[in-house]
Amino acid sequence: MELVVKHISKRYKDIQALNKIDLVFTPGVWGLLGANGAGKSTLMEILIGNKTATSGAIFLDGRSVKKLNEEYRASIGYLPQNFSSGAKITVADYLEYVAALKGISKLETKKRIRYVIKLLELRKYVHKYVDKLSGGTRQRVGVAQALLNDPPILVLDEPTSGLDPKERIRLRSIISKMGKEKIIILSTHIVSDIESIANQNIILKRGRLIDVGATEELLNTISGKVWEVTIPIEQTEDFEKNHTVINIRTMEQNAAVIRFITEEPDVSNARIQEPKLEDYYLWILKQN
Repeated sequence: MELVVKHISKRYKDIQALNKIDLVFTPGVWGLLGANGAGKSTLMEILIGNKTATSGAIFLDGRSVKKLNEEYRASIGYLPQNFSSGAKITVADYLEYVAALKGISKLETKKRIRYVIKLLELRKYVHKYVDKLSGGTRQRVGVAQALLNDPPILVLDEPTSGLDPKERIRLRSIISKMGKEKIIILSTHIVSDIESIANQNIILKRGRLIDVGATEELLNTISGKVWEVTIPIEQTEDFEKNHTVINIRTMEQNAAVIRFITEEPDVSNARIQEPKLEDYYLWILKQN
């Protein structure tokens, strides 16, 4: 399976939301990273067919998704960022409703609902109203509805939002396993979630694709360049002016630990660090 995004652009009057994006998605987990306004949501909306690109095209296994139309839409599961049922309805009734919208047969609906309820540990919530659930539980219902038709393509916008650490780990595990057979496009502000499960990472900035690659590939770019140093707090402002600072952590006794990227540190007490995806992400944004 191959989902090809070819020269996709999107313009809103004077705003260029996406600028000639080229991507080739294959089965696996694809992390989508970028600050607010980078174009992540616009790209996802175009991928699921909710918005039309100003120019460019999308192809699934060589066939235009415009021509595939409903067949393409049926191949996608989508979790919006702010998931809500939009009505006073129980989890069980909501899942049946979504299954009907997706054209799943009654017999298959029962099987699929049983499957997603077990997978996402929702058994004790099936008779509770969706919008009365806690944020984390409601998010799991959102993932469940996206999985109902067993889609080969999943687009998940902030899937771990509102989840406690245990739920996040479980959901990451589920997503990782599904990525062996499905194309999963996962947008999140929690870079550590992407680092732990993404096969490939896409980084957008102001509508432009500034990098794409496997986590290991990207981290190799800054291997041996990530450092930490402890300095007096009053020196942090000057340090930031002259270095690519990733993070500043305030310590006791008027000290700060600074994580920064450089070829060779100009301070004697700097300590080399293992690079993380967040280091690379913040570094590449500053370079572009």
